Amino acid sequence: MVFGGVPYYLSLMDKDLSVAQNIDRLFFASNAELRNEADNLFRSLFLHSNDYVNIVSSLGKKMKGLTRAQILEDTKMQNNARFTTILKELEQCGFIRSYIPFDGAKRSLMYQLVDSFVNFTIYFASLNNYHDEAFWTHSLNSGKYNAWSGFAFEILCLNHTNQIKKALSIAGMQSNVCSWLSKADSGAQIDLLIESRSNHKPL
Repeated sequence: MVFGGVPYYLSLMDKDLSVAQNIDRLFFASNAELRNEADNLFRSLFLHSNDYVNIVSSLGKKMKGLTRAQILEDTKMQNNARFTTILKELEQCGFIRSYIPFDGAKRSLMYQLVDSFVNFTIYFASLNNYHDEAFWTHSLNSGKYNAWSGFAFEILCLNHTNQIKKALSIAGMQSNVCSWLSKADSGAQIDLLIESRSNHKPL
């Protein structure tokens, strides 16, 4: 949920340290090896990478995702062909996904951050205002930690929906993986919903 399953990042773990100590060492220490890894990653992949980072950072604020209009409003970017290209490239690279919410129309298309490593880096990098080298250890069981862990587990499930469908014996069924949010004031929400294309019944 932190390293996104990337073998190289996992290889940096020191077996003599706890998981929390490893995360502090790799992300929050003064010479942390992965402190700037997300920025370096985007710079190596995209020209004018700041625009890509701005969009991903915007999506990192909202667990269920944002519409195109909401991303534009939050980032103050221009609504043009370049913006469309950035969204497509981010999705092609696996950083984000697009989906239509349950009972939603095509115009309600949502974009959601689904890269675990980028999510972790963006979410916590902005919170370590005091440059605490043991920030992760001190954050365990905090409200921010609990919010992140819930979202990180959701990403983990989203990235393994094929395995989930196989376990539910519905692997051969066409479906839409989406979320559901109540239109009433109750705020009820389902984070991961598998909607069957054959009979329009959620699973």
